[in-house]
Amino acid sequence: MKMKKGIAAAMALLMLAMLMPTKATAAYFPPGSASANGIEDLVLIYSGYYNPANYGGEDISAWPREQFKPYAAFVDQFGRRQDTLFRDYLFLGLQGPNGRSYHRETDASKAGLKSDWMWFLDRIFTSDMEQLNALNEETKATAAELGQTELKNGVVIMVPFANENVTNFGDVDGDGLSENLTALAGREKVTRWYIDEVLYRFEQANYSNLVLKGFYWLKEDMDTTKPDEVNLVKNTATYIHNQGDYIFVWIPWSQAYAATQWASFNFDFAILQPNHFVNRNDTTSPETIKNSSAKSFNAGMGVEIEFDGQILRSDKYRERFYDYLNGGVEYGFMNNSVLGYYADARGVYDLVRNAEAGYPIYEDLYRFVKGTYVTDKQVTTMLNTFESTPFATGASASTSITADQSVQGNKSMKVDFGNYATSCKGQEALRKSRVPPRLMWRISPMSNWCSGIMPIIYRSREPIILTTCDWFRMMAFA
Repeated sequence: MKMKKGIAAAMALLMLAMLMPTKATAAYFPPGSASANGIEDLVLIYSGYYNPANYGGEDISAWPREQFKPYAAFVDQFGRRQDTLFRDYLFLGLQGPNGRSYHRETDASKAGLKSDWMWFLDRIFTSDMEQLNALNEETKATAAELGQTELKNGVVIMVPFANENVTNFGDVDGDGLSENLTALAGREKVTRWYIDEVLYRFEQANYSNLVLKGFYWLKEDMDTTKPDEVNLVKNTATYIHNQGDYIFVWIPWSQAYAATQWASFNFDFAILQPNHFVNRNDTTSPETIKNSSAKSFNAGMGVEIEFDGQILRSDKYRERFYDYLNGGVEYGFMNNSVLGYYADARGVYDLVRNAEAGYPIYEDLYRFVKGTYVTDKQVTTMLNTFESTPFATGASASTSITADQSVQGNKSMKVDFGNYATSCKGQEALRKSRVPPRLMWRISPMSNWCSGIMPIIYRSREPIILTTCDWFRMMAFA
């Protein structure tokens, strides 16, 4: 369980009550509860198809052991395991190699078929040292190095959306006839076949350090105007629950219709996407986190933490990420809510690979997962400070969250993982110096009025690595 400080938690909840509309039963969905099958922090593992031609020939969602290492364990800068990190993993994908989708598609030619669903299952249950196999081995290695012999991590696996416009899905019952999904019965049939395949394959794999905890409904909204869609979800939940001690989870996007009605669809819990980090139109502000967390609080939902490769490219996106962490403390969801973590294909791994800019963020992410993060106490990175501009404040929920459905993981959010910045991009970053502790106290008075121009780097007596461009900037203002 996460470490909690009584006074801090009480103050956070008091602040929450003052900021949010009150309901007699309002509360975040509790972390670690039996109804969540013990889940506290659920990290998304994107295992779908990403064309290697777009990523320097690399299969970025292959998930070998080295990619899982900084997820399964908190590692120091030398790669040594220091503590556990994420304990529950959600395996999902957006499309297969033929370009057909696992989500809703109005164009039947783009809707997923049996071959696409099978491709995903074959991928995550590969016998190679990737995907679930790799996670199992990394969990085992973490258990051995930390002396936690009983350590096992949880797994949740996506359920693709069976599109009603598909008439030739493929044969799933061996009768020689391809399934027609235009009726609810056909859609339920292929969905149950898929769930059975997951259960069978997981059992056959006999992973020593993994436990299957449940399933995730991939589609991020709900069309309640279609009774068959609602019934498909409800009946799928019933089927999953009848197979054993498994949960059914949903993570709707920020403006998904009926998101707050999640319980009526028989989900065990739901996590709401704020979509603050992934907003590419700059129609967001830190107010988005306040509004989204209030919505989660009042609907009994969890909160999703979000970032992608842009966190290593500009301060604007780095600051957005810290809005989540700081909001977690201010609005109480760090320790009082089940949490999801969207990091694109392998975002946590790339933080660790970037020692100068990424690793300090990784340290703060670790503190947040463990419930010990304190706002403005940790040292943050210094990236493209001249690119950063302050956000507008006071935006309402209707304007602070973009109306454009840029759902997580879609093409507009893909980044080139092979070309991350490793220092102050576009600035002098070749020569580096160390700031003596006394200088930290000298520059701290200006940080209050200069925080919109440069990251807060005071409140620490530890030396901080700075580039020559940073020295110039500080000398100009000091």
